[in-house]
Amino acid sequence: MNSDKIINGQVEQDNKLHYGFIAQEVKEIYPELVYEDKDGILGIDYVSFIPLLVEELNQQTATINNLKQEIETLKVTNRNTIITNKDKSFGELYQNCPNPFDESTAIKFRLSNDINSAAIYLFDLQGNQIKSFSINNTNESVEIKASELQPGMYLYSLVANGKVLDTKTLILAK
Repeated sequence: MNSDKIINGQVEQDNKLHYGFIAQEVKEIYPELVYEDKDGILGIDYVSFIPLLVEELNQQTATINNLKQEIETLKVTNRNTIITNKDKSFGELYQNCPNPFDESTAIKFRLSNDINSAAIYLFDLQGNQIKSFSINNTNESVEIKASELQPGMYLYSLVANGKVLDTKTLILAK
């Protein structure tokens, strides 16, 4: 194939960078927009391509706007959930003491009488659950020994009746 071949008249050599589509790729999606000359060279009908591109952009814009609205709705819902879950009538999670610790620490909490099931979950900062402690209304605290963990920062959550009531941070120093 001759790379100097000119299709449909002479092309001005303007030393500019020109952009375009690969006709073979366009042909797979929109075969009606690709034409072939008598020598087998493919070309694209760019004028007919414009309404398709505009329609696709309109659809993407609509999708983006819908997703933005969903994100805002989720932000509001999440804020309301956090506020609702901080309602201390279900129970309360206290900061572990001492914090930071190097031998052991106690996590104190309070649960209301109408809680059926509860646990404290300990997570690393990547979100991996490290430990869980089943608790009931008679418990008042959970003890964590330094020998059970690597030095670092951890998160612990009080979950009651399937809802996260609160989450706090603990630090094991060595």
